[in-house]
Amino acid sequence: MHGTWLRARPQDYGPQVLNRLEAGLFYPGTAYLGALDVRSAKLREFQAAVLDQVDVLLAPVVGRLTPTIAETDITGGPELLPMLGSFTRFTRPINYLGLPGLSVPMGFTKAGLPAGFQLVGRPFSEALLCRAGRAYERETQWYLKAPQLGAPAAAAQ
Repeated sequence: MHGTWLRARPQDYGPQVLNRLEAGLFYPGTAYLGALDVRSAKLREFQAAVLDQVDVLLAPVVGRLTPTIAETDITGGPELLPMLGSFTRFTRPINYLGLPGLSVPMGFTKAGLPAGFQLVGRPFSEALLCRAGRAYERETQWYLKAPQLGAPAAAAQ
C-alpha cells in the first residue's frame, strides 16, 4: 500500500511510522499470503473456543500502562519494535482475525493518563459492540471526564 511513497517520499512520514512501514517491505508476498491462508482456520478455532460462548468479549486494549509522549518518542533502534508491540499486543490478534473491536475509555491511571478496554465481537457484530460500548458510556460517563494535567488523577475504576 505504501511501497511507492515510501521509496519516493520517505520524508513525508514521521520516524516511527516510517520505521514500522519499512519493516513491512522485508516480508515477502508469499509470507503474507500464507498468513491469510491460515487466518480462516484460526478464526474458526477462536470463534468456537471463545466467541460462541459469549455475546461480547471484554479484553484489555493496550498491553501496558499508558506511556507519556516522551516515553514513546523513539525514532528507531532496537527498543522501537518492542515498545510498539506492547501497544498492539491485544489488538493485533483481533485485527488479524478480521474481527470487529471497539475501544472504550474507562478512566485514568494513577499517573492521570487515559485507560480503556476493548469489546470484541463475532464477524459483522459492529452494531452490537457499539450498543454495548454506548451502554457503558451512558452508565459511567468516563468519556466526559478529562484528566487533571500536572496532578495525578483518580485511578481507573
